[in-house]
Amino acid sequence: MDQRKQNPAEGQKDILAEIEQEADQDMHPVLKWILDHIRFIAVGIAGVVLAVAAFQGIQWHFDSRNADLENRLTAIIDQTNATERISGLETFLAEAPKSLRDRASLALVQALMESERYVEAEAVWTRLTASNDRELGIVAAFGLAKTFALQAKYEAALAELVKIKAQNLEEYKFFLNQEIAAVAESAADLKEALAAYEDLKALGETNVDMAYVDYKIRHIQARMQTESTETAPEESQG
Repeated sequence: MDQRKQNPAEGQKDILAEIEQEADQDMHPVLKWILDHIRFIAVGIAGVVLAVAAFQGIQWHFDSRNADLENRLTAIIDQTNATERISGLETFLAEAPKSLRDRASLALVQALMESERYVEAEAVWTRLTASNDRELGIVAAFGLAKTFALQAKYEAALAELVKIKAQNLEEYKFFLNQEIAAVAESAADLKEALAAYEDLKALGETNVDMAYVDYKIRHIQARMQTESTETAPEESQG
């Protein structure tokens, strides 16, 4: 029988299913967007297809004063051609009222990510991180970190993730530590990677492959010890 280790992404999907089952349908729309789209943020670019589909199901507050603009925005989001959708959203944002900018910006950044236009996506995510809406700021920070990582800008991605971790957001610790562990290793920041794996172990999530986490902890500790041993003679000679 095939005894291959569980793919970490599969474990994430399991916990996501549980979260989504318990999610209040009347919760803040951006917080619901985070939970619906964490696949895209935490797993990778392949999840952007799911993100775009789920995004259209968000129940945003409908403002009758902007009914025509609401309908226009929905029509743009529904366009299947990503290039046309991006162009339409950029034009829309130039004249959109404040009440519709967040929704339009999120739709735009999703289309940009789908099209692998990461530099442009960076600018949109960065703008959204400055939002006064706490939940929107969180999802934007995750998105910005993922965009950096997809461009192999691992140090920048790690810096964003560390800033999120400093907020001590209990509900995101599982996803966050998984992301930090992977990105920190890619950034050759073994100390940060080790701390993230140790935090994952301490969380004791049942869907985490603890044997794999223990292996990574031992592996990183061994690498750190080797690097320390190799550095010591050089320092003594200096």
